Amino acid sequence: MNETANKTALGAIISVINEAIPNVIIPESLREYVDRSHEARRIVFGDYTPVLNRNSLKSIFNILNGNRSERVYKPLPINAGGTINFPEESSDVCDYRSLSERINRLFDKTDISGKGIDYYLERLESELTYIPGTLPDQYVSLYDQAKMCAAVSSCILGTITSKEPFLIYSMDFSGIQDFLYTINSKGALKTLRARSFYLELLMENIIDDLLDKLELTRANLIYSGGGHCYLLLPNTEETKTLLNEYNYSVNDWLLNTFDIALYVGHGYASCSGEMLRNIPNGSYVEVFRTVSRNISERKSNRYSFEQIIRLNSKSEEDYSRECKVCRRIGRLNSDKECSICSSIKNFSNNILKDNYFCIVTDNDNGLPLPSGNSVRSFESVEQINTDDLSSVVRIYRKKQIQNYEIDSIGLWVGDYASDRATLGEMAADAKENGRIERIGVLRADVDNLGTAFSSGFGNGMDNEGSLMRTAALSRQLSLFFKCHINKVLSERNPNVTICYSGGDDLFIVGEWYDLLISSMDLRNSFRKYTEGTLSLSGGIGIYDSKYPISRIAYETAVMEDLSKHLDGKDAVTIFEDNTYHWNVFEDNVIGEKLKVISDFFDNSASRGSSFLYKLLELIRGQSDRINFARYVYLLARLEPGKNADAEEKEHYSVFSRNMYEWINRIDDRNQLITAIQLYVYMIRNKEEK
Repeated sequence: MNETANKTALGAIISVINEAIPNVIIPESLREYVDRSHEARRIVFGDYTPVLNRNSLKSIFNILNGNRSERVYKPLPINAGGTINFPEESSDVCDYRSLSERINRLFDKTDISGKGIDYYLERLESELTYIPGTLPDQYVSLYDQAKMCAAVSSCILGTITSKEPFLIYSMDFSGIQDFLYTINSKGALKTLRARSFYLELLMENIIDDLLDKLELTRANLIYSGGGHCYLLLPNTEETKTLLNEYNYSVNDWLLNTFDIALYVGHGYASCSGEMLRNIPNGSYVEVFRTVSRNISERKSNRYSFEQIIRLNSKSEEDYSRECKVCRRIGRLNSDKECSICSSIKNFSNNILKDNYFCIVTDNDNGLPLPSGNSVRSFESVEQINTDDLSSVVRIYRKKQIQNYEIDSIGLWVGDYASDRATLGEMAADAKENGRIERIGVLRADVDNLGTAFSSGFGNGMDNEGSLMRTAALSRQLSLFFKCHINKVLSERNPNVTICYSGGDDLFIVGEWYDLLISSMDLRNSFRKYTEGTLSLSGGIGIYDSKYPISRIAYETAVMEDLSKHLDGKDAVTIFEDNTYHWNVFEDNVIGEKLKVISDFFDNSASRGSSFLYKLLELIRGQSDRINFARYVYLLARLEPGKNADAEEKEHYSVFSRNMYEWINRIDDRNQLITAIQLYVYMIRNKEEK
């Protein structure tokens, strides 16, 4: 790491912190870099009078998508396994004395350069994410303000010679979905987790390689997740040349390694400090539109003439056999697997327990990466130290493991997992509990997120749509999908496993009933977390554990799309085409109709699924008067005998009254059909026993 870039970023960070917390001491080794940061602060924040804010940090969701709330955060550190810091009506004031002592201990080093900026960024993120900054904009945390100042300081490094000294740069992966889901069903659970995490490491490593080449730090990384990222870079010809050359080399490596399956599009646009603050109004959005257009243009013209010639020059033997895992045609090993799938299989064996992921200059024993490197995983630091590794380029670590003694880059990872190792074991658990032997799959993402980023702050307030607010919003979303999601799921300890969660989408599998309940928990927590300003829409599929995972991914994607087309979105589709708003599904389908059905049939020993199937058939044919008469007759047959106890008679009274009412209203009728299907699944194996 370039020491000047490291100290420049750290100097800018400590200068902003010192401004907000006066008792914080500036290390002598950083003082000259603190002085240099003053110009950067003016550029990115404008001419402002620092606000010594002793109130609580206001939630960024207060001002998103027309919201007008006044909720605030508790001034607490981020705790990977602790309570989620939801926005509240009021909060305690921060103990700044204790906070300044912790910050001073962090920077109380004889040699600041002995630690990379990642060490400080991670610990400051924990301490300062819910502490207000010194800007008039009270929705930006002290951490986001300090990090942005560091990014700008690193870009200018002295005199500014351009009216637009910055580049907003973005990379976007294509082919992720096919890479993840085009696999066979054997070992699908481990394979999916390993593939998704490998792609995440691949993206993070590409980002860090690029930053190293530019002699910058991760302070310049605005956002990464979901296969794309944004960086703030200096607008120089040298930077542009390096970006184009590096993107070409990465795609050349992807072409050689994955054929045309994966591609990284990139684009950039120049901007000024005023444009980062959306001055004039609309300029900030236009910068990102330019970046998006550049990426689209490159994706439509992916390969050079030389690369196309190389693709068309492969020998016949290169296309002779199909990998049994990913179905790609190419050279295979003795197990009929391509080299990538073979490496991923080895990687997947320890994906749950391993916490450290070393990038090494050794491409023989690990998953391949650009520049001839590879990634190898380890459970502990002791294993890293004792293993005979080649030169270590960098080390990534799950942030849940807060070990700061080893020089490593912490990554939030949504890694909640059931102790069931296979999809078959998950389905078997359903059978053991008397339910149908099936797995459930949730595929979902955030509704209208692009619109929220581009115009969600368009409420007539100062600094609307600024880079600071975009960074604050994106980081809060990343925290939910990569950190807090583990807490939400662990509350009930369900039999589900996260295959992928990051950016704005997720893919979770599990025992089907646990998956159903967990889906509602996630939606409700996300709604509370975002103050209802953002919503999730998705599809829930219920499948045999041996059903092809590629078909599962496709079908749940279709269901997700149906949910996206429901007016207002915030919806879920289940059983292929039963689409409801989440609150309707939870309250009307599950809380009302399924409960009434369960209360009656669970207390009626002589009645079972055969009656329900008959009811279901008649309800679906309700347009026929004859069917309605049969429906009434069937309900009458369900009436308990004279010797039945009072409780059973009461359950029947409630059941029959509601069934007569629901059959005549189309919305209730559709909800009833879904509820009956769910109840039949709940008792299928119980009846067989």
